[in-house]
Amino acid sequence: MNILITGGAGFIGSSLVDRLVREDYGHVCVFDNFSRGRIENLSQSSNVIRIVYGDILDSQRLRDEMAGTDIVFHLAAMSSVFDCVHDPLAAIRTNVDGTRQVMETAREVGVRRVVLASSREVYGEPSTLPVHESSLINPKNAYGASKVAAEKVCAEYASSALEITILRLSNVYGIRDRGRVIPVFIERALRAEPLTVYGRDKLLDLVWIENLVDVLVLAAQLPCPTHPLNIGSGKGTRLIELAERVCALTDRKSPIQIAGEREPEVGHFLADVTAARKHFNLHCPDDPLEYLAQVVEDFRARIQPVPPQGPVLR
Repeated sequence: MNILITGGAGFIGSSLVDRLVREDYGHVCVFDNFSRGRIENLSQSSNVIRIVYGDILDSQRLRDEMAGTDIVFHLAAMSSVFDCVHDPLAAIRTNVDGTRQVMETAREVGVRRVVLASSREVYGEPSTLPVHESSLINPKNAYGASKVAAEKVCAEYASSALEITILRLSNVYGIRDRGRVIPVFIERALRAEPLTVYGRDKLLDLVWIENLVDVLVLAAQLPCPTHPLNIGSGKGTRLIELAERVCALTDRKSPIQIAGEREPEVGHFLADVTAARKHFNLHCPDDPLEYLAQVVEDFRARIQPVPPQGPVLR
């Protein structure tokens, strides 16, 4: 099987690459413009995969590399909520126009299936929890709106010749992530700096990266679901609880500061993952943060922490 992963050098993409290589699923090509992805993320698998520096808006380069591909995992995206808010035109170019280019190229070269990484942001601020796939689509920010449009683009191309699976991801965490809430909290805690919680009651659905990778691998093999599926833990974690857990695991006395919710962000989200459990046998631990210690230890190995405060010995 020939597999192409757009955005394959990113946090999620590189984790998928490692699994596909480790379990010998076929020939893997990573297609990434490295605006966010890192070449070091691919170090475990770089000797057996093809790495292509390319942008999904470059139709000829994409066509050349996608020719002969069976499965495309479309993970490339402008995925920061605030980046999309600050530059909505760039979000449209990457997340909407880029998705259309991926789908058009896949149709032209005879790809069998495309798996799209969408987002829980398509729902916006839900009125009830947990959020089912049939819940109102009402994005709160430019990122969510761009993912709604990307899903619509994929639906336009779905046919008997080109199969489409759409996965609406909750907040994924794990080793190699950066710039999002968990890595930011850990980095600050290891430096004994304050952790800022935006919204005292803010609720997240956190899912471990390897649970997501389990689903992605199966999404290339099982029959496509008839509608987008939520992928999360199905369990809520309050942001203040996350901050407290990070402080405990780092053994730091970082103060936790409570601030008001930031307008573009969704304040409360919890996914109904009943359909994903049935279709993909999604199974997450009872404690969504069960693997948080692994992430902390990875950061600890790479960051020189500030020593705990104590008596000064002379």
